[in-house]
Amino acid sequence: MPATTRSTQRIAQVNAATSFAKRLDDARQISGAPQFAFIDVPIAIENASGNIIELIELPPGAIVLPELSKVFVDDDFSAGATINIGDAADRNRYADAIDVGAPGVVEFWRAAAIPAGYTTRHDCADTGVAATTTTLVTLEFATFTTPAAGSLRVVLAYKSL
Repeated sequence: MPATTRSTQRIAQVNAATSFAKRLDDARQISGAPQFAFIDVPIAIENASGNIIELIELPPGAIVLPELSKVFVDDDFSAGATINIGDAADRNRYADAIDVGAPGVVEFWRAAAIPAGYTTRHDCADTGVAATTTTLVTLEFATFTTPAAGSLRVVLAYKSL
């Protein structure tokens, strides 16, 4: 006889029916339309590996959806440019080493490694401490070996109540 298993979201639904303490916020996890932030990022020649660009502040409780997020690279600004997208607590939570060295579109999940925010959903939190607050989404230059000026457009998908 074939086995029946459950998705993470279905397990949460079943648990919610038996205990309010185990309730999953269904509005953000399994229903509703995602929202999109379109973020234009001018890249200056002065940037270097390790530099961080603040992208956008999301509301507390927002959940970024890396599998629906992408970067449009407008210019051929560096042969050796990779970026991470995350927050102060995890610089590559949503995208890990995206190659942005040539014009095109790069989806977050097609990076060097599957980002943590894809496998484990993260509720953005404002802790009041810069090092642990995760509502501010940042871009970090993982590598930037042959700098030149250019631009990116980050399309960040997220859910928020």
